[in-house]
Amino acid sequence: MAGPEIRIAVSLSGEDCVDILDYVPEEGRLLRVTRLLAHSRPGPLVQSRDGSTLYGGLRGSCQLATWKLAGDTWATSDPVQTVQLDSDPCYLDLDSRGKWLLAAYYGAGCVSVHSTQAGKGLSTMPVWTAATGPKAHCIREIGATGRLLVAHTGEENAIHEFELDRHTGALRAYGKVTAESDPWIGPAGPRHFEVYPDSSSLFVSNEHSSTVGHRRLTADGRLGPCLGSVSTLPHPWGLANTCAQIRLTNDARFLYVSNRGHNSLALFGVDRQSGNLRQLGWQSTEEIPRAFGISSDDRFLFCAGLATGCMTVYEICSHTGRLDFRNRFAVGMEPMWILPLRSAN
Repeated sequence: MAGPEIRIAVSLSGEDCVDILDYVPEEGRLLRVTRLLAHSRPGPLVQSRDGSTLYGGLRGSCQLATWKLAGDTWATSDPVQTVQLDSDPCYLDLDSRGKWLLAAYYGAGCVSVHSTQAGKGLSTMPVWTAATGPKAHCIREIGATGRLLVAHTGEENAIHEFELDRHTGALRAYGKVTAESDPWIGPAGPRHFEVYPDSSSLFVSNEHSSTVGHRRLTADGRLGPCLGSVSTLPHPWGLANTCAQIRLTNDARFLYVSNRGHNSLALFGVDRQSGNLRQLGWQSTEEIPRAFGISSDDRFLFCAGLATGCMTVYEICSHTGRLDFRNRFAVGMEPMWILPLRSAN
């Protein structure tokens, strides 16, 4: 029997808002809890470790926005704080302790670190910025190691390595590892990545080559050798395609990648011992599936179509990893991010 409702946040870039929605599995309904105002093309979202705060990147106005959650109701539809930036952020994350907000900037080719200043809001200026290279697309910490990786698509075609100073927020650069290139396709273009729970493996969605790259990670969170890549497309497929987001289930058994062009989700099983991937097939989905998210209990996958303004809900088969269609809903113009939410502590 399906459990209680699942709360998600969806940033609607074309409507300048972030909708907080409840999906009720047993009723097949999607209910809007509230609409948060995000005045200029919201994109990436991340929730604080204690669940009390939502951070968002406003790409049109080059700002960070903060909304507070009080109990089960959002205290206000307006951001409680906005912080001006020099460029528009395409990816946000928090370090493992929730003290530092990390941002990557595709257009500016850099990353920044803001203090979350518990109880005081975000620092109005970044405590650290670092130029990395064109088209920085993702920044995340490897487990709780303090090591950060920054993926770059396009001509940079590399993953940069940093170490985070836990006390000051400063970043120390450790160089970069260049991704593979193909004489016909060109640079693979690492875009987003997921990390195996024990921090032993890295899975990278390669935007341009439509592959998932598998790399080993050392005990201290450094990039190890590439162990190969697996196509996200069936063969033959001769039309244009680019990969977008990549998501690993919380139990690390299954991995999903969105294909824009083929308009599908590629499904993979993850070997617990080696981290190797095996193709499980493809699920046709919304047109231009840029954003998708997986519920914290690994039961449901929510996938939105940038071109359709709709979101499809799938139930994840716990035995096979395959996706079973459950519902489809119109959510609004240009859905850019889907974030399953946790209850505030």
